[in-house]
Amino acid sequence: MTRFSGIDPALATLLEQAPSEELDYGFVMACLKSYKNPRVKLSHLLKIRALVRVKKGIYIFGKQFSRKPYSSEVLANMIYGPSYVSGCVEKLSGLLG
Repeated sequence: MTRFSGIDPALATLLEQAPSEELDYGFVMACLKSYKNPRVKLSHLLKIRALVRVKKGIYIFGKQFSRKPYSSEVLANMIYGPSYVSGCVEKLSGLLG
């Protein structure tokens, strides 16, 4: 018996393999590759609100399935690429480390 018994097997796979609440299209497709048509499965997960589309290609788990709050900073980096703040942190850690 798995930890996520009683829910959609595709969602269980995503919950088990996702390192965080924020998911991108490539990760979702890699997790759903065993399905005949993974895009249809993704559409189903969106329809039942197991996943919520933040922007095209970026998803978070729906309220009922989220394990912890999603990170606004991570979503911002996924949407806009490396941000000014993350660039400053990298430079600063290079100077201090």
